[in-house]
Amino acid sequence: MKTTNLDSSKAFTFVDVLVGISLMLIIFISIFGVFQLASKVIALSKNKITASSVANEEIEKIRNLAYSSVGIIGGVLPTASGTLASTSTVNLNNTAYFIERKIEYISDEADGTGAEDSCDLDYKRVEIVVSWPGRFSGNVKMVTDISAQSKDEELSSCQAQP
Repeated sequence: MKTTNLDSSKAFTFVDVLVGISLMLIIFISIFGVFQLASKVIALSKNKITASSVANEEIEKIRNLAYSSVGIIGGVLPTASGTLASTSTVNLNNTAYFIERKIEYISDEADGTGAEDSCDLDYKRVEIVVSWPGRFSGNVKMVTDISAQSKDEELSSCQAQP
């Protein structure tokens, strides 16, 4: 009968196999973590870029309105009264973006105050906040100032404000 001798230097031991599997597991878990982080960053960036575009579009719409129309429907001082809804929703890229508008009068001391100034409501500050829900929720905020084209337009806006 013939016996074979196995050379132990050519075979893997159980410990060698466990160490190899552990190292491979650590590498694959690391790669998965990087992939997951990259997916989150991409989704968040996509939503932020879209929300910035929506906010910028809202600002441009408001800049093209007549000064007397720039305001919130039913607004009471310090909120400017006008033709815009305070909130709305737009759906883009299968995501709902909520738009919040805040438009307030600002009294600037540069042209005087009180008796020195015929209208203390000097210009309007427009704040647009666009937010989105979901796993990677967030918001984008943009602010701009809108002023009247003339002193007469400022005075008529001042007198029309409830």
